[in-house]
Amino acid sequence: MKVRDKLLIVHHLIHKPRNKPEAQFKAFHLANPRIYRELVRLARDLKLKGHQRYGISGLFEVIRWHRHMETTDPQFKLSNNHKPYYARLIMAREKDLNGFFQLNRLLRRKP
Repeated sequence: MKVRDKLLIVHHLIHKPRNKPEAQFKAFHLANPRIYRELVRLARDLKLKGHQRYGISGLFEVIRWHRHMETTDPQFKLSNNHKPYYARLIMAREKDLNGFFQLNRLLRRKP
């Protein structure tokens, strides 16, 4: 992971969000720590099976499927807008997963 991406994660966790999608991710992440843990577990399982890289989208779909099988809660939503933030956060925090997800440039939106 590039230094710029790591700085983005540190900025995100410490400072005020720079735009609405970032603010929504931060609120969701703080309210749903289990999602982060599930994503990390799934990524590590894939890595143990020999995958060097994988898409965060695939992991989101696995979590969605499991959640829909485990609960009938209509309030559960896992926004696609959170994908790039989770990918960056995981790679910044989990050394063994650094570089596991392919990153695209985040669009800069005003708050």
